[in-house]
Parts: sequence; structure tokens; C-alpha cells
Amino acid sequence: MVYAARSVFLLGTGIMGIGLIWAIAIWKGAIDLMPEIWDQPITALVLCGIGFGISTVGKKMGGDVFGDGDDTPSIDLSRFLPSKKAAKEEVPAGSGRLSAYSDMLEDAPAEIHAPGRPVAKARKPAEVIAPTEKRQLIADLLSGGIKSVQNRVPSEAEGQSASDMSQISVPDVDFHCGRLRLQVAIPQHETDSWIGGGPSMPEGMDWPMIDGKPASFYAQIALSDLPAETWGGLGARQGWLIFFGADDPSARAIVLHSTERGADRSPPEGADYYFQHKSGEEALAELIGPEALLPPRWYLTVQPDDSSERPDLTQPALFDRLLDKPTMTDPGFLPFDWPTAIALLDSTEAMLFRLIARAQKAVAQGDQAAADQAEGMAQTLARLRVVASKIEARAEAGPFDEKECARLIGALAKLTNADWMSEKALAEGRKPLSVLQFQGYRSYRKVYEAQARRVYSAAADTLPEATLKRLLPVWEEQAKREAIFIGNTSADHLPEDQPCLLLLPTSELAGWQIGDMSRWAVQISPEALAQGDWAAARAQNSHGQDWQ
Repeated sequence: MVYAARSVFLLGTGIMGIGLIWAIAIWKGAIDLMPEIWDQPITALVLCGIGFGISTVGKKMGGDVFGDGDDTPSIDLSRFLPSKKAAKEEVPAGSGRLSAYSDMLEDAPAEIHAPGRPVAKARKPAEVIAPTEKRQLIADLLSGGIKSVQNRVPSEAEGQSASDMSQISVPDVDFHCGRLRLQVAIPQHETDSWIGGGPSMPEGMDWPMIDGKPASFYAQIALSDLPAETWGGLGARQGWLIFFGADDPSARAIVLHSTERGADRSPPEGADYYFQHKSGEEALAELIGPEALLPPRWYLTVQPDDSSERPDLTQPALFDRLLDKPTMTDPGFLPFDWPTAIALLDSTEAMLFRLIARAQKAVAQGDQAAADQAEGMAQTLARLRVVASKIEARAEAGPFDEKECARLIGALAKLTNADWMSEKALAEGRKPLSVLQFQGYRSYRKVYEAQARRVYSAAADTLPEATLKRLLPVWEEQAKREAIFIGNTSADHLPEDQPCLLLLPTSELAGWQIGDMSRWAVQISPEALAQGDWAAARAQNSHGQDWQ
């Protein structure tokens, strides 16, 4: 619908422009040789009128695309756009894990500079499902409740299947009542609704499939948390709704209804999620395996939605600000387990690789002084590898603790740039810097935060106090920005005659990306909702449009 609206709007604007040009040509006498009917001002006026009418139709079709009557805050998309392609550099071959740290020197000292971070490749937009027009009156619904509708449905013995909605209608009720905001609980505590992790399903309920592979689990919502007026009073209020989708939630959804919570299920092999390009999860998977690519379980608090409260999405997220000038002098990013310890070693090695590559490039361009620097860097890299081999051996031998952290940081602090300081730095009397003081640990912080998020969601009391002090404010802000909604509002620009079962955003807490940093809206017709026909639920992806 968005693309059709734009096309109609642009067509009308073009015709209106032609009419204006035609009027100027008549005024200038440039078409005196044309037939008399074309040399009349009324002709240009008609063209302008037709163009204006067509563009108005396109604008009404587009709604939120053109910002009509909406105070929706604009979004600064510049941080999602790719930067100019940096010059290719030959980096010495190293550990396969180091590809996860290719942006380590983005803010490094002196003349060191890493290329900008690319963004995720956009998935093909899904077609938006058109709203249905199947609403008629059943006079006794409001007085009799949901059972009155269910009792009016003919049985299969009477010649009609329960899934056949062609003869079922619902009253003209307001689906905007009882809208709910679901927000990740920070600090975490167990509730009856959650996103990420795995679902709780009774024995005998099969994991759904999409395109021949296990569907991705996204959310499980307790219906008992919903007030009576939500969805216009339609639908069950017992049990749970379990939401599954494709790995990029596009326009496909599978909604299951379970009357009992059942046992926790782990996602089967093949269930996948769409993560942001060069996310912390992708780098973490190189260290701990594919379990890093399964979103952690986050419990949700449910509260009425105050539509006046919306996060300012035009401001950079707090975690993005934490990535500025990322040295290892911040105690909030000290390793707390073996994966974060190995990630620190890998990122330091990647940083030295990049430095050596830059020095080699300078030598190739005729800077002979850089040859001595490259040799000094290679010696530092050799010493780092000795440290890394000892640390990795200790990781195999026993658990990580504060003593292991102190041993690792102490060994890295002794690695300095004393052997490869520039002549200018020496002449100015500068003191050598430890590699931990270099501002090249941006990617390490992303891996660190991803692992800390996984650990916190499972056992919050196992993270160090310094880590919690640094990251809890980040997660609290993300929870506010990533609110989930149940129910309808005109601000969402969704079909208003279909109750919204779930409005799920791209989430840095869960780690998944939906389309072009957008939302996944799962809706159902009132008739299907009244019947409990959850298989009729359909989804659409906003693809970056109409956020909040």
C-alpha cells in the first residue's frame, strides 16, 4: 500500500507540474502554432486540477508516509546508513575469530582509523495485507459476551465448519479500548509473559514449521493479564498466546493458544533469527557457539498504555554513546567469564593486526620509518600470543574468577607501544601507552554487552557490580524504547477493523532485527478472534515506516 500510494502521489504531482509548465508556455506565446484548444488557459488549469486530484488521492492512501495529521517524532536514520567505503587494506592472516573485530580501531589514537561499520542488508519488504470489510451486527454480543458469539456458530453437523467465517459477524465495537504496553522488567523478575528464549508448551503441542524449518519463537503472552475491554471484548482470557514467525518476521505469523503453560521448550535445531549486521551476538557465536544466536528470555510487565508517553527515537541510544572512545580503562567492561576474557584477547590481537597492516601500507608508500614501527608491532603481537596461549590453557583447566581477571589485565597492561612509538612522539617526550589504553575496543564492548545480557537474563546476581552499574542504565533505556503493544491505536497506522494481537519492535535487548529497523504487527479479523481461530492471524512488517 505504501508503494502504491507513493506512485499515485508522484503521478499526480507530475501531471500538476506539466499543467504549470503549459500555463507558462501559453503566457510566453510558445505554443501559438498549436491547435486553438491547446492554446487556452483553461487547458493548463484542467491539467493542474487533474494532477492535484490524483496527488491528493495518493496522499490519502499513504497516510503516515506523508505525515498527515500525525505528531509522530521523526527518526534519524543516518546511523543505519552505510558509511563511505574505506580503502581496502591487506591485513595479515590470523585467527578465524578475528573477523568479528574488524572495526577495532575506529577511534584509535593518532593517525589510526578504521572504516565505518556497515549495516544489515535489508530483507525484501513483505506485502501489506489489506484490511477486511467483514463487520456486521450481532445484537446480543455486548450483553452476552464471547460465549454468545460462540453459541451462535453453527456446528459441522449443521452443515458449516467452525473455521468458515463467511456467515459470522461481530458488532461495530471499538478495538482501541484496553490497549496495553508490555515492557521488559528491569530489574528482571519472573512474570507470566515474556519475549525471547523458548516457549512453555504442553506435551503433545508440536513446534510449528515455516518453509520446511522450525519457526522462530518471539513471545508468549498470558491472556489473564488482558482487561475485558481489550480487542473490543473479543477473544479468550485464559491460557497463553504463543507467537512464532519467520526468521525476519516478515508477513508470516503462527499463533498458538495453550490453556496450560506446560514445560519450557528449547528452540529446535534450525530455528533462526535475523540479527543486525556485525552485532555482538554474531561475534559472540564465534566464541561460545550457536546458542549465542538464540535471544535471551526477557520477562514482561503489563500495564495500560499511556499513548502520550513515547520514547524519543531521534536520540542515539545510550549503548551507542558507550561505544565512544572505547578503552579498557573502564571497570564496567572488565571480563567476568572465560568468553569475555577470550574476546578481550581476540580484540587486542585484531587491533595489532590492523596497526601492522597500516604500517606496511605506509612502507609501501615510501615511509621507511614505518618499517621500524611494523617490526616493533610484530614483536608486541608475538608477546600477546604467548599471553593468549597461557590464558586459553587456564580456561580449559578451571573456572574464571577475580584472580583470573587480574592476571589477564596485568599481562595485557605490560604490552606497550614502547617499541613502535613514532619519532615525533619520542621527540615530544611522550610516555609509552599500554595497549589497553588504545581507543580500539568498540567491537569488544559489543561482544561483552551481548554476553552480559545473556547472563543477566538467566541469573542476574552472577554479574559483577561494576558491570551492572555500567549496563543496567543501558538496558533500562532500551526497555523503554522497545515497548511491545497489544490492542489498537490510530497512531500505529494499521488496519483499524482488525484487532492487533501483538506489535513487536526490533529489539536490542532480544538481539533481533525486524525488517529495516521496524515492527512486526500480528492482527486477526474480529470474526476469527471471536471464534478462537488463531490460525487466521496474519502479520505485516512496517519496514521502517510509522514507528510510534
